[in-house]
Amino acid sequence: MTVLDVACGTGYYCSRLLSWGASSVTGMDISSSMLSAASVRLSSSIDSGCARFVLADGKQPQSFAPDHQPNYFDVVFGAWFLNYAQNKTELIAMFANIAQNLKPGGVFLGVVPDPSDNINQRAKAYGKEPLNRLWPRNEYTRELKSG
Repeated sequence: MTVLDVACGTGYYCSRLLSWGASSVTGMDISSSMLSAASVRLSSSIDSGCARFVLADGKQPQSFAPDHQPNYFDVVFGAWFLNYAQNKTELIAMFANIAQNLKPGGVFLGVVPDPSDNINQRAKAYGKEPLNRLWPRNEYTRELKSG
């Protein structure tokens, strides 16, 4: 299984994806500092040809395949990627880029932060089904004095 990790940061999920059975992972990030940290974290995977990293902006359409062909990856994974869209146009560009990189029938898995800034509303939601059955999850033990 070939995986593209968009906004890979320091490579945490790249290493997890390899440990979960991916044959190769390409990590993409807009930050060269993050990619440097990812390269250190996965240096042995880079040496063995299982991991590679690309400096790029996920809002700019391009193939991240080693040979730049479209529709290369079985899975595109994006943890805290889509939330960087500042408007609908940027979000559409992100999804277009994801689609360009996925094989037909491929899967996109996105992880996004909770859309609510209301911590009390969020705490109530995480205490009820279905969120109370998901891991990892937030557990709110008490309200802070500050509210």
